[in-house]
Amino acid sequence: MRKLISAALVGLALAATSVAAHADDKKVVIAYQTGANPYNLGIANGDLAKKTGWNIEFRRFNSGADIFAAIASGDVQIGDVGSSPFAAAVSRGIDVKAFYISSVSRDGEALVVRPEIKSPADLRGKKLAAAPVSTDHYQLLAVLKQEGISEKETQVIAIPQPEIVAAWKRGDIDGAFVWDPALSELKKNGKVLLTAGQVADRGAPTFSALVVTGAFAKANPDFLASMSG
Repeated sequence: MRKLISAALVGLALAATSVAAHADDKKVVIAYQTGANPYNLGIANGDLAKKTGWNIEFRRFNSGADIFAAIASGDVQIGDVGSSPFAAAVSRGIDVKAFYISSVSRDGEALVVRPEIKSPADLRGKKLAAAPVSTDHYQLLAVLKQEGISEKETQVIAIPQPEIVAAWKRGDIDGAFVWDPALSELKKNGKVLLTAGQVADRGAPTFSALVVTGAFAKANPDFLASMSG
């Protein structure tokens, strides 16, 4: 009897080890950003984890550039990023593939300026900010180009969103292209000059996409299908 009990305990231990190993095999780290992205709802309410059956660790980042740094280091396998950092990452040879368009930039991103700035033409001579290598940075530069404002006629500072909010509150900048929560902060005493959707209609569209490392995509096509289906 003792031998049977001992054998049963060993069997249970081996089964538990097998389950734990299987759970580890089904673990993935997904990076996301702040903002009004519908995809974030599935993160907040746990639907994504339930839908896939995987052990998903969600990590929040301030920008797509930060997400790609984490992907390059091997810490993250999937990320929700903007089209501009995605293009920059691919051009640098990072092995990532887009598998789902999570949103198209419209009202969730905008150029917020001081009240005295009445039109895009008034950006000449102003100090402006945007997160580095972001869709906002791309659209801010596009607006200046559309208005015929050269780099010598204005100053564009590429700094993370938390620093943008701090610079705005100190009065160091005249405007910034941002998304939430920075967008809400700047709108408290600033005004929206152009939304991302309006800039897109002027010829500079942007979008956000879920990207995945080439190795993970090759090994786990069913998981990606369950996420985007």
